[in-house]
Amino acid sequence: MRTILATLALLILIAKAQQTTHPVEGLRTKPILYLALTNVTVVPEPGARIDDATIIIRDGIIEAVGKNISIPHGATVRNSKGLWCYAGFIEPYAVELIHSIVLTTMSLH
Repeated sequence: MRTILATLALLILIAKAQQTTHPVEGLRTKPILYLALTNVTVVPEPGARIDDATIIIRDGIIEAVGKNISIPHGATVRNSKGLWCYAGFIEPYAVELIHSIVLTTMSLH
C-alpha cells in the first residue's frame, strides 16, 4: 500500500513539474530588426568596387548597399572594416559572424 501511495505521489510531482505552454493572448509584436554593416568593400559586379560601403540588412534580407546610405534608427551597427561582400554572397568567413550578430540582436529584443 505504501508503495502504491509513494508511486502515486511521485507521478503527481512529475506531472506538476512538466512545463506547459500557453497561447499568446492578443496580438504578438514582431519588431523589425535592422543590421548595418559599415566600412565593407563591396563588389556588386565584376570590375566594379565600392570601398567603405554600408550594407543595411532588414530581418535577414539585404535592403540597401552603397555609400552614404542613411542607417535606420535602432539598427545594430557593426564596423566591418576588412570584410568583402560580393554580389550573391558575403565572404564565407563572415557568415558565422553575421549569424551570431543576428542571433544576439534577436535575443536582445
